[in-house]
Amino acid sequence: DVRFSNPEWASRPDMFTGALVEGEVVLMPLLEGVLDVRLVLESPDLLLETGADGQANWQMGGDGGGEEADEPVSPDGGGFPLRPFIREVRLEQVSVAFNDAAADLSHDAGFETILIRSREDDLVVNINGRVDEYPLTLAGGLVNTAPATAQTPAGFNLVGNLGDVGLNASGTLDAISATADADLVVQVAVPSLAAFSAFAGRELPDQGPLNASVRIRGRDGRYSASEIQANLDAELLKAAVTGEVSDLTALSGMTLTVTAATDQLGDVVALAGVEVPVDLPPRLQAEAALTGSMKALSLSSFQVDVEDGGIKATATGQVEDVIALKGVDAEVVAEAGSLAAFSRYAGTELPDLGPINASASLQTRGETLSVSDINAELAARDIQAVVEGALADAMAVKGLDAKVTLSLSSLAALNELAGQELPDSGPLSLTGTLVSEEGLDAPGKVTGTLSAEGVKARIDGTIQDLLAAQGISLALDLEADSVTQLAAVAGKELRQEEPLKLKGRLHAGASGYKVDKLKLAVGPNEVVGEATFTPPAQEGGKSSLTAALHLGSIDLEPYSPFASAEAPVETAVAESETQTGAAEAVSEVPAESGKREKIFPSEPLPFDILQTLDADVEITADEIATRNVMYYAVKAHVALKDGVLILDPFDARVGEGTFGATAKLDASSTPARMSVDIDMDHGTTRHFGGTYSLNVDLDGTGNSIAEIMAGLDGQLIVDVRDMELEKSAMTQFGRSLTDSLNPFDKEEEKSQLTCAIARLDIADGIANADDRIVAQ
Repeated sequence: DVRFSNPEWASRPDMFTGALVEGEVVLMPLLEGVLDVRLVLESPDLLLETGADGQANWQMGGDGGGEEADEPVSPDGGGFPLRPFIREVRLEQVSVAFNDAAADLSHDAGFETILIRSREDDLVVNINGRVDEYPLTLAGGLVNTAPATAQTPAGFNLVGNLGDVGLNASGTLDAISATADADLVVQVAVPSLAAFSAFAGRELPDQGPLNASVRIRGRDGRYSASEIQANLDAELLKAAVTGEVSDLTALSGMTLTVTAATDQLGDVVALAGVEVPVDLPPRLQAEAALTGSMKALSLSSFQVDVEDGGIKATATGQVEDVIALKGVDAEVVAEAGSLAAFSRYAGTELPDLGPINASASLQTRGETLSVSDINAELAARDIQAVVEGALADAMAVKGLDAKVTLSLSSLAALNELAGQELPDSGPLSLTGTLVSEEGLDAPGKVTGTLSAEGVKARIDGTIQDLLAAQGISLALDLEADSVTQLAAVAGKELRQEEPLKLKGRLHAGASGYKVDKLKLAVGPNEVVGEATFTPPAQEGGKSSLTAALHLGSIDLEPYSPFASAEAPVETAVAESETQTGAAEAVSEVPAESGKREKIFPSEPLPFDILQTLDADVEITADEIATRNVMYYAVKAHVALKDGVLILDPFDARVGEGTFGATAKLDASSTPARMSVDIDMDHGTTRHFGGTYSLNVDLDGTGNSIAEIMAGLDGQLIVDVRDMELEKSAMTQFGRSLTDSLNPFDKEEEKSQLTCAIARLDIADGIANADDRIVAQ
């Protein structure tokens, strides 16, 4: 009933209890310098534990103050003064436990017997028991212990198993002397890493086998490990460690070389219990040289090669402190045959563009990992792109400063990347910079320029959240030498040579987009105002558009289909009548089929678009010039709601007169219904003088222009006074009509129209003008 008490903070009253402690020393051999001993312990129960403050229960005695007593010295100057002869040491029903409160770690072991006994000149060891839930068996001992002294180590061997872990130690050992000389080779073999799960404190993967060996040498409590060799030959990972540790006690003086290779990196990382938020390349090869101690372990050099199909990347460098991840200095180089190789990392199919080359430098400064000298290049037949920059804090993704340069043979070169057909424009280049000090979810500054033939554009602004592309506020400044050149960039054909300028500010967020401070100038024409667009809140919902636009002085005549000069057309008429105008010339050309072409197209109109958008647009203008009429002080309102498009009102002054119009297109059901009402009183023409009044009241139904016109009903009344018409204008009503009206004056180029009234009654698409046109 032997007991050793525990400190008050310990988890139980006694550190050690034993049912029986029995020892024997044979006295006569002592006179000959031989310690002949026998020791028996029955049911020993030992608890070793440390508290939350790191204090251990085996630390006994005072505070360590005062001078330390000199250690006894043997008469021969070193080693144990007596030659040991262990007759027997027998421990039965042994319990040993270890608890570390600070690390929340515990282990326990139980042994049926621990037997050490002398057999002739050998010291035999047999141990049977368990460590945690793993069975432990050890057998072996010291060979020829009779002459054992500090200067004469004995031969040693020990073979056993801990669970599936095979242990084998052989060499020489003087465990009895004070110097404890040792020169041992220890070998460990396990079929799977899972055998170490209990020691790792978690389940390790069933991967193996693992074989390791190390030579341990030393004396006086100082030991080294050399000839270290460990090899893991698993299905997922093949790894090897070689090297030495000069001080095993302090785990310092490490010089280790580690190599590893896997074709399933993602599975290896997952089995290691590490969560990585991105996809990893499958193939990895690594080699590293570790030096230092467990307190200051460094990678004096490393090289990591990863590969994924067409992607290859290499990282080389060194790390001063692996444990704290400090002093990182590395270079990363990557290449890929095509952008498509990155599709699984991007989460979408990327186009087959390339090749791609990239490089960057990684450094740590204090707690910060930075990426500098970033350079990525994409070189394809129609696309060249370069990204340059730096990231001051890679872990927090802060301090981004990047420059992008893009050269395209045409916007169409981006078709695959954009996932849609882009216009076949001419060559253009784009440059931009992105600066974000506080992170990708904090305000970042964006600038960019676009250059194409005759076109320059610049943006400058901020983005509140770069990752979500939210909180965008960008100023746009665009100039084009002509509308034609700008249209060419957009892949359109427009023959308008007026210069174009556009300025404005774009705001974009979760709720939609807004353009304000808009100023668009095409030649002398100018538009200012603002507009807001809100996308659907959910799939299948409606977008909405609100806008308020003011037009200064707009001249639409250059954009009229009749604006181009009339070209002479050879016909069978007399030479004097060849200048008859484009409209008459076209009327002489039959359709290829030999039949007359339809005046109005029969293709269905895209009325379904009106169901996807609600709109409210206010338009004002100082003056709008059309081919024949000048509109002043224009006010118009356009509304679209639930597929019903309404223009109400459109009011303006036309010279000394007034103009008012309303229109409605109801596409909420099929067929669509249209109605138009126009009332102009004493309007003034631009080129013919005089005045005219106009009254239009029309209704139609159909899903194409041809259907609407075929079913048109209503009335059209025109009242013209005191106009002076050119011959070319009159010939629009029929060849040589001016000759019939004024046969005595062939040389006059103008004719005076004193009065004309036309009334057309329209029913089912037929306009009846019979006895309804009078003119003087």
